[in-house]
Amino acid sequence: MNKRLSVRTITILLALMMCMALSGCKKSKYDKYSGDTLIIRSDKDINTVLFYELADYGNINSFDYNDDNRMMVYNFSVDFIALKRVESVVKGDKIRLVTNYFSDTTYTSYIGKKLFIGDVADVVDDDTEGYEEEKIVSFKNVSDNSTVSKETVRNSSLKAIYIEGPIRVELKGKIRYVSDNVTVEDSSHAMVSEGGNYIIYE
Repeated sequence: MNKRLSVRTITILLALMMCMALSGCKKSKYDKYSGDTLIIRSDKDINTVLFYELADYGNINSFDYNDDNRMMVYNFSVDFIALKRVESVVKGDKIRLVTNYFSDTTYTSYIGKKLFIGDVADVVDDDTEGYEEEKIVSFKNVSDNSTVSKETVRNSSLKAIYIEGPIRVELKGKIRYVSDNVTVEDSSHAMVSEGGNYIIYE
């Protein structure tokens, strides 16, 4: 996933690393993740687990954690109104940053890639603002690899996400249909390639 390393992102990474160094390490439910992952538990509970190279941030022990840096972290949260929780930990030569967002809109604002979550009729629609360029005509049925028309999918009562990759996606639900550039790993995990893609689930 192409993650933007803004001044605020760098600052929050360093500040969190410092907090971690002071408080010590503890087990986390995110320890099982080894690569960038978007976790969608609901349209109001969206998480990213993103990994950054530790070498890009120098020696955390020499980082000067002063009042100005604390203020920048505070402003980061206010500007995006997005961070329910942020957790950072060093894993080998990488920093793992877990961020919890309030909505797909705040995810898009922070990450810079489109995410839209909703009922399938609202998401899979050429007239939906911002998604007109994705002229989807059919989907792949995950159960048997058959082709299913867009209209059939839109007339169902399923949920859907539109996501710009590349990113691994974990859903709370069962994946039913996907667009061409999505590789399904199991019923709740899929790898999304570059560009805009759809995952339909229940």
